[in-house]
Amino acid sequence: MSSEESLKDFYTQLLAAICVSLEEIVGPGSKALLYASGKKYGEKATENVEKTSDLNEAIKKILEVFHDIWEVEVKNDNQVIFRKCPIRELCEKMGIERGEKGTILCHYVDGIFAGALSGILNKPVEIKLIKSAPAACIKNILVK
Repeated sequence: MSSEESLKDFYTQLLAAICVSLEEIVGPGSKALLYASGKKYGEKATENVEKTSDLNEAIKKILEVFHDIWEVEVKNDNQVIFRKCPIRELCEKMGIERGEKGTILCHYVDGIFAGALSGILNKPVEIKLIKSAPAACIKNILVK
């Protein structure tokens, strides 16, 4: 195994450990903490991206910034289907149960996406998971 593969394996195991233990250690506030932290990161990551008022265009810009780690389909004005997600892939690889509510790390990723959208749309955005499933997750996007 190369050092790069070893490092990727370590990161995967680290994220899995966080996913399994953080909520238990920190408590119920951990979800809000991760969401807020992800949101700050998403805003920072897109601060130099050209602004738009179009949701579809904003999502395209996010996918470019984050090198297509997500595969997203806009279902209607406020619903998005995430067909590809690094957290879902992590959970599958490590055998972590996500259930319909996702995992603790889903809140962080939702925060990143919401923060990135907020920055590009120049409006407050919230993302709420509707349903997590093996092949995709459905989320509501609320642009305020």
